[in-house]
Amino acid sequence: MNLNHGKVGAPTQILAGLLGMLMLIILGCGVKAMPVAPGQTLPAPVRDLTGKITGDQATLSWTIPAKEKKNAWIPAAVVVYRSRVALKDGDCDHCPLKFDPIAKLSIPGGVAPKMQYVDMLETGFRHTYKVVLIGADEERGEDSNLFAVQP
Repeated sequence: MNLNHGKVGAPTQILAGLLGMLMLIILGCGVKAMPVAPGQTLPAPVRDLTGKITGDQATLSWTIPAKEKKNAWIPAAVVVYRSRVALKDGDCDHCPLKFDPIAKLSIPGGVAPKMQYVDMLETGFRHTYKVVLIGADEERGEDSNLFAVQP
């Protein structure tokens, strides 16, 4: 004879509570990203990345944008990224590029109107570059325009 009359026992309640907490832990957290101080916004990205080829060197040049928004964080550094694709692999316009960081350059006081970086080019590869502004707390800005060269 069942005397519980539809009541749930203590072990079942504990198990249900633990399962509920586990679901909150797994599903309750959003996408993780670097924290940004409340009210701060990203600075404008570099929009004028260009380059000049001299022999086996690429001299990249860009301008740090003026602060457009009052509450934008001040860039402390710039990271230069490069993608290299072997020419023997053919030209693939729809293939994603894999960028690797190759340099991190400080921006003293967040003010450096014009910056440059020189990279050695490797024959047989198409080199594509971009730069990203980095904040004092390693906040990451948006990607710049791309600059590509084939020696």
